[in-house]
Order: sequence, then structure tokens, then C-alpha cells
Amino acid sequence: MAWDVVSQTLNTVLPASKINQLYDNFAALAAQNSGAPVVTFPNSILNANAGMASTGVGSFGSVNASSGFRTTGVGSFGSVNASSGFLTTGVGSFGLLHVNSGIRISVSAPATPIADTLYRDAIPRAWVTFQGCGTVAIFHSYNIAAISDIGAGNWGVTFDTAMVTSLNCVTATAGRVGGGSDAREIDIQSHSLNGFCVSAQDIAGTLADVTLMHCLVFGTQ
Repeated sequence: MAWDVVSQTLNTVLPASKINQLYDNFAALAAQNSGAPVVTFPNSILNANAGMASTGVGSFGSVNASSGFRTTGVGSFGSVNASSGFLTTGVGSFGLLHVNSGIRISVSAPATPIADTLYRDAIPRAWVTFQGCGTVAIFHSYNIAAISDIGAGNWGVTFDTAMVTSLNCVTATAGRVGGGSDAREIDIQSHSLNGFCVSAQDIAGTLADVTLMHCLVFGTQ
């Protein structure tokens, strides 16, 4: 059969008529091979400004120096861009990697964790350093919404983003006010999805305020 010759000037949009010629050529090629599938092309653009784009299932999406690399079809790769980072949202997604939004890890550790491997279980879910005497004040924190003064040597800590279970692990240490008589015993009184309560006692076992309290939280979020 006769083939249509398709030519195109550099850096110009490939018109629909030439896309149709390519479609006919490939369809004819498929027809010459017994049992060969019919090849179809989605509508697409090849342009120096707009990049390369296609919108079919399993599409390559768009490739462009300005917009990065993006696909939107089933099994999509999402978008890769110097500004927006790397993002996928489909099944089996790679998640999100971006200088502003961070890295999202959704895999929990197996029964025997593999060395040099980071799992979501090993990521601190919250931490805080706060003043525990006089007026309670947060100095530095992550995922901490507020600290409440429950009474002498007792504080309630509230998370910004809640945990999915109250079975979280909280560890705490405290700075002392002065000499040996100010030694402290720290105790985590309770856990909840939204926070925990921590207390401090002096060497005599009496609840007492402290200059600084440091708390670190691991759990499922």
C-alpha cells in the first residue's frame, strides 16, 4: 500500500492532520501483520514551548523545562519538577519528595527491621523543650500545639496532629533548678491520641516544677 509521508518544521505544533496521517500509517502496519494489535495515538503536542504532551491511558503526560515531567494516566508517575519536587498519587505511589513538603514514608518496619533502612515507626512524632516553672512556655517543639500547667510538677502536652493509637512511646528528661537536692524523677502519667501528661518529683518524692522539660514521642500517626 502507499504510505503518507509526514514531515514537520522544527519547533512548531504538530497539527491534527499529521497526527491522523501517523495514525493511518500505524494502523496499516498493524493490519499487515496477522494478529497484530491496532495502534492508536492519543491527541498530542510536540512543541519547544509546550513540551511534549499526551492525554491517553498510560500517557507520558508532559515534559517541559518549565513545568517539569508530569503524567496523569493510570499508573501515573505524577510530577517531577525543580519547584514542585517529585509527586505521585496513584496506586503504588512513590509518595512525596519536596524541599518544602519533606519526605512521606508510609512503610512500617517488619518483625526484623533491615539495617540502614528508615521506617515510619522510627520517625519521632513529636518533641518539645518547655519551661516548667513560673509561666509555662514552649521554647522549641515539633507537632506540639500547647502545654498546660495542671499543677505543681504536672503538665499536659497536646499534639498538633493526633496519633492513631494511644499506645505511643514518650520519654522525658528535666533540667534541675540547682544542687543535688533538686534532683528530679520524671514520670509519664497518661497517653492519649491527642497528647500526654508528664510529671516531675524532687528527691524527696514531692511533685515540683522544673526549669526545663524535654520530651520525645514515637508512635503511629
